[in-house]
Amino acid sequence: MWRKAVFLVLVSLLSSVSAQEMTREEACKQVYCRKGGVAVVNLPGDRHASLDMTGMPVVVGRDVNIFPGETLDLEPKVEKGQIVALTYVEKKRPAAKTITISFEQDKSVAEGVANGLGMRLIITNPFDRPLRYEAYIKTPDGKEEYSYTSSCPVHQGVSAVEEWPYPIEHLALVGFKFLPLAGDIVCE
Repeated sequence: MWRKAVFLVLVSLLSSVSAQEMTREEACKQVYCRKGGVAVVNLPGDRHASLDMTGMPVVVGRDVNIFPGETLDLEPKVEKGQIVALTYVEKKRPAAKTITISFEQDKSVAEGVANGLGMRLIITNPFDRPLRYEAYIKTPDGKEEYSYTSSCPVHQGVSAVEEWPYPIEHLALVGFKFLPLAGDIVCE
């Protein structure tokens, strides 16, 4: 059920057609959708959650849909100095133009706090301006809702790491934009 909710939210951004009227096939003609794959998240008690990613869009506008175990390469379309859209690229192009996002479960994240079930997000910003986005998480707790989680801007020309001390089954990074060089870099 949550897959449909995420898909409908992302698809509703694609056009003026309501999300209820657009099929997955129609949406995937407009944006790149995953051809297949299963994401696995380890849970407490030697359990795991398996997530079928087939047909889920990677990017819609300036919003990114990422699952555990994925690394995505994205190129922004920039107009008047601002990101207006992101495009998923299957084969990484010149690093100077490609934002790379990696999301993984790593035993070293919060080991002892969350029994090594924590998550790590790495975003590489090759541009000469800081990047800002908002992050929403879906935890494997059986609830359908997403929660806002704080995030920090990614400084120009470097990679930034965000970590959570618990399992996350889906991460939506929305509203990617450049920040001015002279402004404050504040985590929100």
